[in-house]
Amino acid sequence: MKIKAMTYNLPCWGSSNPNYFFGDRKERIKDFLLREMPDIIGFQEMQDSVKTWLSDNMPDYIFLGMGREINYNGESVTIAYNKRKFDLFKFDQFWLSPTPTVPGSRFNLDQSEFPRISVQATLVSKETHQPFTFANTHLDHIGEIARVCGADLILSKLTAANTPFILTGDFNEYPNGSAIKEITAVKGVYDLTAGIKENTFRYPGGDGKLVDENGDPVLTKIDYIFSNGSAVEGTLTLHNDPKDGILSDHYPVSVVVEL
Repeated sequence: MKIKAMTYNLPCWGSSNPNYFFGDRKERIKDFLLREMPDIIGFQEMQDSVKTWLSDNMPDYIFLGMGREINYNGESVTIAYNKRKFDLFKFDQFWLSPTPTVPGSRFNLDQSEFPRISVQATLVSKETHQPFTFANTHLDHIGEIARVCGADLILSKLTAANTPFILTGDFNEYPNGSAIKEITAVKGVYDLTAGIKENTFRYPGGDGKLVDENGDPVLTKIDYIFSNGSAVEGTLTLHNDPKDGILSDHYPVSVVVEL
């Protein structure tokens, strides 16, 4: 079973940063997604209004996921899957915390004030009738311990599902970070984006270039696709902006996964 998976952080900031105002980008984003036609997409920083607009304009896709706040509002980590290719068997959203079923909960250790969530959908291929699990997340931008704890919780649920899986997300961590090492230390789990040696995140107002205290460039790769399957050779793609403008402050990443 081969699945084209994409991870895409899609902020919709307003007038404070007009480069990312969704109203100016939405047609460009829609054209990009309908041209690429991933089988399944993991979105981060999704707002309800953006999700509604995309759902109305991408009729082949089902969108899953609620906001991260206690009232289910706010940013979500939405899954969009092609309904012509998959049937939904089960869906779960949980909070990255010691109490994952409590909306708005969080790790109190070093986490920011923002709740963090993950969504997981067990889908069945209409062609092969094989089940698999697709998970998506956005780990904390402040707390290293919170990121590790979040990664552990996500992996525990994925391994308990006992199906092949794909995990996408903005992990807010560079390739040598603790949470990334925690994930790839699990036997049979691979970073399918390991071949990307470019930035996946550009700092606001900049071109994505970041330097350390010595002035040496830092690779701002924080968007990943993990799986216990394998990448089809030659399919890993970092999607640059089209000529008519930017897509996001993150570059979407896609790969065809063989499960």
